[in-house]
Amino acid sequence: MNKMKKKIYINISFDDLHPEDWWWNIWDDVMTALLDLKNEFKDIKYTFFTTPNFCYWYNEPVLLKIIKRRLHLLWLRKNFLAFKKHEKWEDFFNILKYKEWCDFIKKYIYDDLFEIWIHWYNHYQKYEVPSAEFLDISHKENLNKIEKSMLLFRESGIKFTDAFRAPGRWNNQFLNDDVISLWFKYISLDPKLTRLIYDTRYDVFYIPQNYSIDNSEYDSVFKHLECNNFLFIKWHLYYKLSNWIRNDTVDNLRRLLRKLYNEFNIEFIFLGKIDILYNNQLKNVYKI
Repeated sequence: MNKMKKKIYINISFDDLHPEDWWWNIWDDVMTALLDLKNEFKDIKYTFFTTPNFCYWYNEPVLLKIIKRRLHLLWLRKNFLAFKKHEKWEDFFNILKYKEWCDFIKKYIYDDLFEIWIHWYNHYQKYEVPSAEFLDISHKENLNKIEKSMLLFRESGIKFTDAFRAPGRWNNQFLNDDVISLWFKYISLDPKLTRLIYDTRYDVFYIPQNYSIDNSEYDSVFKHLECNNFLFIKWHLYYKLSNWIRNDTVDNLRRLLRKLYNEFNIEFIFLGKIDILYNNQLKNVYKI
């Protein structure tokens, strides 16, 4: 008699979705490869942390950019070290200008393949490392950026989950409370978090990262699943980052899923389903 396979729940998420080429433009090869995974894994789902008004920053000489980044990370910030915005591209990647892109995203949301989260508003801060949009800004600025993001999604007709992830590790002291005040139910602010946390005070879930698909070693995944029945897989789309998704990382994701299918009974989930699963299906959720 065959042993019954343990049921596990898997979420696959990617940061940095917006209409510029390679962030992901709807014709890019890597996303085509992700969509092709559905041929093998019929019920696969993807969560995308999405930038609705990406701000293109000026393409300075590489050496100058490196120097500025180093000085900013050392907290040596002066006006002349500001990261320049490309003025001609102001508001250039506002999703409202990309109807075909929006229609494509909406189609796959309707097909139950995509889920959209709010990532940030414009991916830019002048006097910080540019992607550090939420670093050292005020309560008022937090709310303004997030509310403008929500407005753009609503105007575009793209349905989004009441969930938020700030870029990288760049947060500020007000951000967690501000996101909660806007009735977001799912929050991902700590890239080092490895366990799923439910905050009973605010009815909020804090979302972890259990696995990054550049890692071709799966020991940590199976060790995690010894005690848990959920797995959060996370990666990036942007090709200028060292950890952007490539064809080889898509292949690595495919190999991992094949191994998991051999061992477990898999259900792919959107993060917006966690509150439903919490009461009966998810095990070892940390409660505060």
